[in-house]
Amino acid sequence: MNIRDIKVKLLPLAAAFAVTAGAATIDQMCVRQMWPWNEKVRIDYTLSGTAGESVDVAVTIRDAQGVTLAPLVSSFSGDLNEVAPGEHVIWWNPVASGLDLGSTQLTFALTAEADPQRYCVIDISQENAYAVSYLASKPAGGWTEDYVTTKFVLKHIKPGVFMMGAPETETGYVATTASGSNVVGEKRHKVTLTNDFYIGVFPITHIQSRTVVPECGAKPGWIKDTMAMMGASFDLLMGSSTDAAWLQAPVPCEGSWLHTLNARITSGSLPAGFHLSLPTEAQWEYACRAGTDSAYNDGSDCSCAANEDVRDYALDALGAYNKYNGSSGLSSNGFSVRVNALKPNAWGLYAFHGFTRDWVLDGYSGMATTDVVEPFAPTTTWPSMRGGSYSQPACQCRSSSRYYRTRTDGAWASGGRIALIKNW
Repeated sequence: MNIRDIKVKLLPLAAAFAVTAGAATIDQMCVRQMWPWNEKVRIDYTLSGTAGESVDVAVTIRDAQGVTLAPLVSSFSGDLNEVAPGEHVIWWNPVASGLDLGSTQLTFALTAEADPQRYCVIDISQENAYAVSYLASKPAGGWTEDYVTTKFVLKHIKPGVFMMGAPETETGYVATTASGSNVVGEKRHKVTLTNDFYIGVFPITHIQSRTVVPECGAKPGWIKDTMAMMGASFDLLMGSSTDAAWLQAPVPCEGSWLHTLNARITSGSLPAGFHLSLPTEAQWEYACRAGTDSAYNDGSDCSCAANEDVRDYALDALGAYNKYNGSSGLSSNGFSVRVNALKPNAWGLYAFHGFTRDWVLDGYSGMATTDVVEPFAPTTTWPSMRGGSYSQPACQCRSSSRYYRTRTDGAWASGGRIALIKNW
């Protein structure tokens, strides 16, 4: 770990210094308040280290009394995640966190930390004997086909503060349950996540789902093995229990898909104190947004008509996603793009918008509407679903879009991504 800190008064200024500690070194740090003075702060720094090494860079901000501020993740941009040696820039917008700092004196600290367990890999190629290993960075050759067929790969997500839900001005915003719809409220509120977790870089694919449980998931001829898993119920993934204690702290029940996945790990080990499960609703949205507060996780907003097809807008808005024109990989029978074919979000996670509706642990009616820490709302019958599906309008596939089904409903577009979460 390498830490640099500097005290600055938020006025236009520059400062630089260097201290050496650890394999990766942050030096030549310069903090400047940019015009207008109450808005963006620019942090320049140089990271020295071994070629091929990457670190995560965290910014800690304290006021003149030494109190640590809790700015929103979305108020930062720039070189923060998996940073390679070289010259870098981080931007911080205090206004985006609701802070009016004026000429307040602040202390900025940069922490550079390598993460030897940044990626957890579960190899399911050997029947009934799954091996766990870890990667400190993405492979040089990228995520090859085996990572969506014979391996699961999950990324380590660190705690943070973010705005969950959507502003009322966002196109597609739903305040309450709409008549004839299964979409429920998504009022914007501040969420503080205090626990680390891991989440699938990709949704569970069809071939992965059937490798763990051969009977799992529907498989008509047009579905490709590397498409997102479809037709899975909540009970299939997590199991069924009406026990009050289980509802407050659900773990995969014996016989469920996720219980089978956990039970077949015979070499290596999961992080201490974690188990394989579904993510909570807050964890899912935090990972989906990856520091954005826009409608979609590439920074774009939904400007489509309420019923415009996701294939015509939402996916097109997210980068190299062509509209349906015969070359985009979209099928008239559904969304037939494999999960690793399109662009990831800023945290390197794929396929959140318009692939399948992902099951999460929370019940649909329990989403908080006020500021909350590490939220979870147990459900007896109606778990939440996130992300929309290939068959839905674009504005129902936003980062904040919410759905629900009964626990036993294996609706066609129902799937999910696995998570490693801390034991309850």
